[in-house]
Amino acid sequence: MLRVAPALTVALFVGPIAAGLLATALPAFGWLPALGGTALSLDPWRALLDAPGLPRAVGLTLLTGFGATILSLAVVVLFLIAAQDARWFRRVQAALSPFWRRRTRRWPSASPSSSRRRGCSCGWSRPGRRDGRGRPTSRR
Repeated sequence: MLRVAPALTVALFVGPIAAGLLATALPAFGWLPALGGTALSLDPWRALLDAPGLPRAVGLTLLTGFGATILSLAVVVLFLIAAQDARWFRRVQAALSPFWRRRTRRWPSASPSSSRRRGCSCGWSRPGRRDGRGRPTSRR
């Protein structure tokens, strides 16, 4: 049973993705029996490329996508700048700091130990204590 577990896991993850891609690709190439398309062809692509508003639609899509991303980033940065000196923000930082900081000063906060602390704060278990170099440690 354990020998088939990896293959079964991959099949369970990849199967629905492959089915979705196939269900998207077949109508894109003309195979959609419910609407009378029973032969594969490039006619749907030709119709798409001949559409008069396609360049404008693609341009608006890119503009709104990138614009929303830049606007969201700006709002978050401005919020953090405004909340930097607020008392409630310092309390939130103090409450979260044990999960985000290492106990030693040699390593930056984005170290593996810091990531483990974030994982433990989400309820993930930790197999064993390790120092910054991956060696087991006995300190508690």
